Amino acid sequence: MARKRQPELTFQQHIADYLVREHQYGVLEQAEITDTTHYIAEDHLWAFLKATQADTLKKLHDDYGTDARVQVFVNELCKRLQAKLA
Repeated sequence: MARKRQPELTFQQHIADYLVREHQYGVLEQAEITDTTHYIAEDHLWAFLKATQADTLKKLHDDYGTDARVQVFVNELCKRLQAKLA
């Protein structure tokens, strides 16, 4: 006999389906979540920052060169996010 799904899981799936269908949210693959402790998809977060904070990232790139992502994103932003999420 098939096991009945728990109502909470059904509700969660309903919300996820709605966000994908109505607001075009993307669905992440497990491999895209590089910080599995705090569930941060670093590449997606970096892409979001590039799309929304281009001027600031350009200034940081001017200061740090090609290491801007590592210096700013990994060393500063992710550490601050992780501290807030802890």
